[in-house]
Formats: sequence, C-alpha cells, structure tokens
Amino acid sequence: DGYGWNTNNYYLYADPSDGRFHFLPWGTDAVLYGTGMETDSVFAYSQLTNRLYSHAEGRAAYLDRLQALLDGTWDEDALSERVELMTSVLIEDLDVSDALLTEAAIDEVWAIVEARRADVGTELARGGVTWPYGQRESFCIQYVGELEATFTSIWGSISTQDAFTYGSGSTSFTYDGQSHLVTDMGSVVGTVHGESVLYVAGWLSDTVAVLVYMTAPEESFEIGTIELDLDDAVGALFYYDAETMSDFAFLAYVVGEATLQAAGTTQG
Repeated sequence: DGYGWNTNNYYLYADPSDGRFHFLPWGTDAVLYGTGMETDSVFAYSQLTNRLYSHAEGRAAYLDRLQALLDGTWDEDALSERVELMTSVLIEDLDVSDALLTEAAIDEVWAIVEARRADVGTELARGGVTWPYGQRESFCIQYVGELEATFTSIWGSISTQDAFTYGSGSTSFTYDGQSHLVTDMGSVVGTVHGESVLYVAGWLSDTVAVLVYMTAPEESFEIGTIELDLDDAVGALFYYDAETMSDFAFLAYVVGEATLQAAGTTQG
C-alpha cells in the first residue's frame, strides 16, 4: 500500500544541500496484509520501481538490499512481542463481536509473519522473480469534460445517509463527449471526521445514478467561494449501475469553484 504498488502513501523531499529527492513513506494501516498477488518480494507498478526492477543493475541492487533486510532486520521474535503487546491492550476493551473481528485480523498478521521469510526467501533463491503485471497507466489529471451542479440542503443532513431524497439539486456534465442532465437530485451536507462533506445524488436513468461530491475544511463552509484544488478542498464525480455494482465508483475529479450563496455550519 505504497509507491510501488498502490502508487500512494509517500512524500518526496528535495534536499537543498544536494538537490536529490528522498522518499518519505507513510500509511502504516496496511502493513503485513495479504495481497493475493503472484509475487511476494517485489511491487513494481509505479514508473520508477518498474523501470528500476526491469534494469539488470537496478534489480540486482534491489535483491541484495532485500536479502540484507531479511538477514539483519526482519525479526519474527520481535514482531511477535509487538503483536502480543498490542493484542493485550486491544482485546480487553472490546465487546465480544469486535474482539472476534480483531482476533481474526491478528491471525492474518500472524500467518504473514510466520510465512514471510520463506515466501520472500524462495523468490530470492531463484534470483528474483519476473514482475508479471506491467506498469500502471499514468494517473496524471487529464481534461475529460465540464460539470455544473446546484444544491440546497440543511447542515447536518448527512447523518441521514439519504442523498437521493433529502434536499434538492441538479447537475449537467459532459464526459467522453456525451452530455448528461439530471434535474431531480437530492443533497445532504454536514461534518464527517472534522471536514465538511457534501453529496448531491440522482438517477441518470432507471439503473444508473451519479453523485457529485465535495469535501473541504469546515471553517471554509461559509458564504463565498471555495476553490476545489484537490488539496484543501476536493470535488469528484461518482457513478453507480444498479445492475452490475454494489456501490458508487469514482469517475472523475472536479477542479474549479464552489460558490455558496447561503451557508453555515450550525445544525439545521
């Protein structure tokens, strides 16, 4: 769940003393998870990891480093102590159902810890493996169309989780050269994890729905304009096909402006 696989969870730091870039990895929520992939010793989806692993000298350096980590850093006993300590802290404060779920997740971690040395060692003993998945396509932002949306809602309505029938809204957008108009939409807005979140949702046809999404710092949700810059404030368009899907799927980011003619973060 990092740069080499999901191409996320990292920062780049440009060291002013030598002009070189350094990776700062983060995102420890998916450490020691099973992946179901064909390889255990390498992830090379991203451009840099793919190019380096495809190069004989880059691959050799990577495999040497991996062997050194396996020999000198990977420590099953130390990991076991950490897992046991965390388990003792977690389990005693959970109810029965949560404790069962947590214990199942811990068992998954144990299984990976116990098998990891052999799984990676087997691939290293073969001189490394061929990365079978190729390279992820570029996810640089490209223009795909225009979108306009309007909404009226009540602050705190997001707790209803009913964006189709609560509030009102409409949207018109072009995507892949096709124009779409949805005039009968619902809308909910409120606080989620300290951020203001807005959903405007409606049916494009009998089976296909669209959802316009926006999140921004709660203090910015006041009369005026919010810049949807994919940093402080994010806009997006999602879609749903009732015949083939179980939930909404991402379609496109929305970059532009959200103008609030009346706004406030007081409940109701």
